[in-house]
Amino acid sequence: MDYKKGIAILIANKNKRDVIFGIGLEEYPILSELNNIHLSQINRVIDIRENIESGSFIYGYDELQTQRVVFELYQSHSLVKDFIFDKVYQIDIKIIFDFLIERKKFLSSVNDKEIIDLILIFFSLIKQNNEKYRTDIENFYSILLGNIRITMILEEKDINITTNEFINSLHIINN
Repeated sequence: MDYKKGIAILIANKNKRDVIFGIGLEEYPILSELNNIHLSQINRVIDIRENIESGSFIYGYDELQTQRVVFELYQSHSLVKDFIFDKVYQIDIKIIFDFLIERKKFLSSVNDKEIIDLILIFFSLIKQNNEKYRTDIENFYSILLGNIRITMILEEKDINITTNEFINSLHIINN
């Protein structure tokens, strides 16, 4: 599977920006919802995988839930229920497990300083030539640095703030 890694910088309020990061799969975009699952839940699900593979999964069912989606995990498959679009997807349980393991690896492989450094590189590039990185969506900027897609929401006034003001506004959310 070709996992896409990403960082998003979102405006949380007037003086604060949330930094979130995660992975995605083009073939299963709904799985990006699993980026909202905390590391403790990922570890619990990995334990379930070991129980399934050893044949000792006695419950027959487990569940993960985000605000938008419920992931029902069974021995051979999973059902993903999307509340917003009122759809249900059946996805092989192995794909869910592999996605969660890859997410855990990504969370373990990055640290806050590296994230900030990447964001500052991109912020500096935007300040130099914001039109080059602007997307078709107003106030959205995007770049691929290495193998990580960085997407940032900036208002016009944000382009003129200092690097220190920008750094101080960042709040890293690391599940």
